[in-house]
Amino acid sequence: MSDSHSLANAIDVCNVAINSCSSEAAVSGKFLVQEITHDSCKLCWDGKYEETTTDIVLIGVGKASVEFLSAIMKRLVEKNCRHLVRGGIAVTKFGSNQDLKQKDARSLLSENGITCIESTHPEISNQSHDSVVAIKHALGDASKRLEGDKPVFLVVVTGGTSALCCDPADGVSIEDMTQLNRMLLESGADIHRINKVRRSLDRFKGGGLLRLCYSFCPEAVLWSLLVSDVIGDVHNSIGSGSGSYSPISEKVIKMDARHVLDSLFKRASLPPNVAQFFSGDSLRVQDDEASVVKRALDSGRLMETVIVSNRIGLEAAKNQGSKLGYNTYILSSTLRGEAEEVGKMYSSLAESTLVRSSSFVPPCMIICGGETTVTMQENPGKGGRNQHLVLSFAINAHVGPFLSDCGSSSVLLVSCGTDGTDGPTDAAGAYAFFDSLKDESVFLQATGALRAFDSYQYFSLSNPRQSGLVHTGQTGTNVMDVQVLVIS
Repeated sequence: MSDSHSLANAIDVCNVAINSCSSEAAVSGKFLVQEITHDSCKLCWDGKYEETTTDIVLIGVGKASVEFLSAIMKRLVEKNCRHLVRGGIAVTKFGSNQDLKQKDARSLLSENGITCIESTHPEISNQSHDSVVAIKHALGDASKRLEGDKPVFLVVVTGGTSALCCDPADGVSIEDMTQLNRMLLESGADIHRINKVRRSLDRFKGGGLLRLCYSFCPEAVLWSLLVSDVIGDVHNSIGSGSGSYSPISEKVIKMDARHVLDSLFKRASLPPNVAQFFSGDSLRVQDDEASVVKRALDSGRLMETVIVSNRIGLEAAKNQGSKLGYNTYILSSTLRGEAEEVGKMYSSLAESTLVRSSSFVPPCMIICGGETTVTMQENPGKGGRNQHLVLSFAINAHVGPFLSDCGSSSVLLVSCGTDGTDGPTDAAGAYAFFDSLKDESVFLQATGALRAFDSYQYFSLSNPRQSGLVHTGQTGTNVMDVQVLVIS
């Protein structure tokens, strides 16, 4: 099979994985709406949860919130129930409205009284706090329009929420959160450890969105619909747990966060207000404030469910790879670690497969999902974890003892973010063939780019027949990353 066919097939498999996790795929067939009377309807989710109501409020936070709320609104419109929507809001990242699909989604929401606003990502900023204020206003306005005594709040939480929305604890400023967030992102810590710190300092995290909803409408039935962008689909890590109840006390949350910070930084390097917060007895919220969510859970008025995850995408990718004639394997949906080391792992995996010392039989596609990290040095260049991973793969394939002389075999790695954005770039990720660095000058350029964390610049200028960037555009979903290793 030619290199061009291998690349086209790998990109096709990645796109199938992404499309299987789209808002339409997640909502279609799961969210059912039935008009009961002109003034009421029955809502059902995946055959598990059912509620009859006269009032609906839609709240969405995260990079894919507009698309998922729009898919829900579309079902309500189709079943003549749009007039039961009393309001709501979607918070997404700046620049999202450049995508034509999202423009249509925003129009549908706006036509039905749902406000769409933008905030910053991955940086925390004043807009992050403004987003929380806007959510409070939207909840206040919607609560005034409620007509019945059992409204249903449909709350969608997707990846990116942690930066888009921020409400610092007393004594901690947005500037402190901005500085700390940047330190955490550059530390190489995985998302679960980062979110432990975020939850301890931010009232919006760790169930904060649920508390806000119940503060405006204590009698509401709330369905928290989670789009998982974290390994293991852990509810209290998706959006830093903004839409999830946690039974852990505030003191324990603070203690866990302090352990994480102590393992990453010297106390003197932290923003002074953050250091002071962890040295004192103050808490983000009092446990009695959190109890309102526990009461709702105990009384059956709170439902949490993951509606789409990376594993769904990997299964779809595997099926597509088989249709294309490959032996397909899912290696893992929980891939983690330093992107550079994972790139080395893929190089070793390709070598062992080529010399028949693995259980994978060519022609094959080895499919994997998860989220790696990059521990950056000062003054990094431009790139993302997927681009960094693929560049590491190409470098190690070049110096490997087998890939440099594997005859007519072809080896290709594609790695991309399912949201269509890899780091602060316009690319979803990158691809590289095993022999893309045969020219010594190109090899030196690649190693220099890896050391400088400047993978985007390297792939932008590379020969597309050997390596390059993957562009998908904004996808409207966010379920971590997907890698496809093709050996033929």
